[in-house]
Amino acid sequence: GVTTRMETLDLSQNQLVGEIPPELGGTFITHLYLGFNQLTGSIPSELANLSTLNELHLQSNRLSGSIPAEVFNYGVGHIDLSNNQLSGPLPSGLDPNGVRGVPGFLSVANNALTGVIDEDLGNALARVWQLDLSNNYFECPYPSALTDYFASLGEVCRDTPFNFDTDGDGVLDSSDAFKDDPAA
Repeated sequence: GVTTRMETLDLSQNQLVGEIPPELGGTFITHLYLGFNQLTGSIPSELANLSTLNELHLQSNRLSGSIPAEVFNYGVGHIDLSNNQLSGPLPSGLDPNGVRGVPGFLSVANNALTGVIDEDLGNALARVWQLDLSNNYFECPYPSALTDYFASLGEVCRDTPFNFDTDGDGVLDSSDAFKDDPAA
């Protein structure tokens, strides 16, 4: 089993393989560093049981699936999920009026996240001090609170959100042009 008295667990940059053990959710960890490994599978929803969690670093792994809404429920101050293979929409669990508010740092860059970010979630995300949503596949319309943010990334909404790998590198990213006609 996992000890329940540990506050910081730093196993980053250790070439760990396998899935994140859901048993970590039964601890009192405040800082969880598992970034820069080769972890696979989904983010366990049991991590939501970490009501004392202040920092969650899962960046640069091979995590897949959707981001559990529960990860945002306790207002973790620093969340880095960048450089994985996460997909689906951003969960709408951020509550700017909650007990702990929104994170000060949130990065989900370089994943395969999709969907429309609704106005409520956009308003919450706009309150994040350091936000990185870049290199995902969010759909238009962007929430009004994030219009300037997406424009700073060079991502402009079009009436028809057909996106193509126009530079031929096999990745849909900000270097690719938007086209209005999929047959063009």
